[in-house]
Amino acid sequence: MSTTALRTDIKTVVLADALILGAFYALPAVSHLLPIPLYLLEPMRIAMLLAFILTRSTWNAIAMGISIPIFSFLTAGHPQLIKALLISAELAVNIGVFVVLYRRYELHASILLIVSILVSKVAYYLLKYVVIVLGLLDDRLISTAVYQQLLALGAISLIISFFMPSKDRLP
Repeated sequence: MSTTALRTDIKTVVLADALILGAFYALPAVSHLLPIPLYLLEPMRIAMLLAFILTRSTWNAIAMGISIPIFSFLTAGHPQLIKALLISAELAVNIGVFVVLYRRYELHASILLIVSILVSKVAYYLLKYVVIVLGLLDDRLISTAVYQQLLALGAISLIISFFMPSKDRLP
């Protein structure tokens, strides 16, 4: 089977998405058993990146990144709708920037991932600032400590970089 067939194989996409979403929605049960709060590891971002790695589909990853926060709001009421929309935008920017960088530059995937996460965080906080100023959200600009976000960024980039596809297999 050629890589082109693999990329367009709907069965692969559906199976990968089902596995990722199943694991993602089992996280609340698992997190109660662990001493650290799993949300600090940014499971929505990890789910989106895994969707990209497993399916090699930028559009599937963007769809996952946009839909997971919104679906989480609709099913669990968390995060609140405006934050879900902000997170959706952040994740879409994250994968979009990563794919552009990955196709354009001959750097290690973990470096490009760090850059794309930082760009998406800047976009998120700019959008969140605007939403707060407009009075649509009553929240602090930075809710999660910066050091925790940096630790998550490092952990995510290390973990995901082990699973990144080679350049010749990237759509």
